[in-house]
Amino acid sequence: MKRSEFPTDIDERWAQFEVMFEKKFQKKPSVETAFFIIGLQHHFTGRALEKSEKEHLIAEGFYITFEKQGYFSRNGDGTWKAEKPFPVLGGAPRENFYRQAILSYFEQ
Repeated sequence: MKRSEFPTDIDERWAQFEVMFEKKFQKKPSVETAFFIIGLQHHFTGRALEKSEKEHLIAEGFYITFEKQGYFSRNGDGTWKAEKPFPVLGGAPRENFYRQAILSYFEQ
């Protein structure tokens, strides 16, 4: 996926997301932080979390975000299954790909 395939306003939309996120959580969001919050929304237990549980929530947030994009589906046993391959991206294009998916998730 080329950078030109992303909406031209992704940087502006992400900046707006950062402002909203900082107001709510007093922390500037990274992609990893956003995946954690998404995972937490779906699996909040109300108790302090161990490091491994936090890592699991980041992974869950990633899968949940990309489930809506058709990349993953949840099996009957609760595990995740890849449905289609990810585009091969690195650096800034990968970051923008993740940001676009996160923005799509929160804008629904």
